[in-house]
Amino acid sequence: MVTARLAVEEHGRDAMAVPGAADSHMSAGCHMAIRNGWAQLVTSSEDVVEALRGDYTASRSMAQ
Repeated sequence: MVTARLAVEEHGRDAMAVPGAADSHMSAGCHMAIRNGWAQLVTSSEDVVEALRGDYTASRSMAQ
């Protein structure tokens, strides 16, 4: 998590996170990154493809 956050904050990289079970301590880091807005939520391979194309934000905002 430290490496991912530094990549985002200090190097302008994008981060994606796949959420896990809400009651699992193993998922806490991914959930925090998504909640705090420095990682994009990934629920399918399509999310990754859209992000790599640069379509992620536009497609998500239209769906809401």
